[in-house]
Amino acid sequence: MKWRRDGERLVNIWLEERLDTIARMSMREQGVDMWVLVARENFEEPVVASMLDAESFSARRRTILVFFDPGEGRPVERLTVSRYGLGDMFKAAWIPETQPDQWRRLAEIIAERNPRKIAINSSKLTAYADGMTLSAHDEMMAALSASLKSRVVRDEVLAVRWLETRTPSEMALYPKIVSRAHAITGE
Repeated sequence: MKWRRDGERLVNIWLEERLDTIARMSMREQGVDMWVLVARENFEEPVVASMLDAESFSARRRTILVFFDPGEGRPVERLTVSRYGLGDMFKAAWIPETQPDQWRRLAEIIAERNPRKIAINSSKLTAYADGMTLSAHDEMMAALSASLKSRVVRDEVLAVRWLETRTPSEMALYPKIVSRAHAITGE
């Protein structure tokens, strides 16, 4: 059991490092100041599934993640507009008893931050970057004001960059991981 706890701890350390660096780097490269990701229980969005901590490991009901880059060297804000919290990686930003409509709450969060460019995962080229379902897109767009709707862009680079990029901490341990995988395969 200790190996499992150590593994979960390492997953969370790496995830926090990735959230702090790769999301910010990719958003700034793309000129995006808000990135909205939506997943549903039993229908995982590929990128969301890779952003959940070791204890959460899957979407519950509808899970909405929001990254907001306020610029000026400040850290990217990470929010979850979800019924259930996601540990320490994303700040809970929805209280259903206060605002029962999850999409309306998302629209409020977006309006409060007033981003210039709002990216969603949508791609004609790769399924890994095509996580926004049509129904989620329609519901999100219906909740937004006309001025905010015009700022929503389909983006595939953020998702691909997130999935393909490794941090120095991950790369330092990868040779050992590959060696173990080869040993298991050989066995």
